[in-house]
Amino acid sequence: LTPLAEVVAEFNQHNTHQLQIADPELGQQTFGGSFRADNYDVFVQLLEQRFGVVAERMPGRTILRRVR
Repeated sequence: LTPLAEVVAEFNQHNTHQLQIADPELGQQTFGGSFRADNYDVFVQLLEQRFGVVAERMPGRTILRRVR
């Protein structure tokens, strides 16, 4: 299992569109599995659908937050 902050750092190395974690606790949540590093949007959709994450999409970046 890998903390989301590390997963996001890996995605950000491979994409011009950057993911940003707004909630430090969310960054510590661990995840397992494998994802294509060049397809951040599928990963973000998975986070929204299964892990209680809200994604705020804007040009050039997506901000990830926990659902409150």
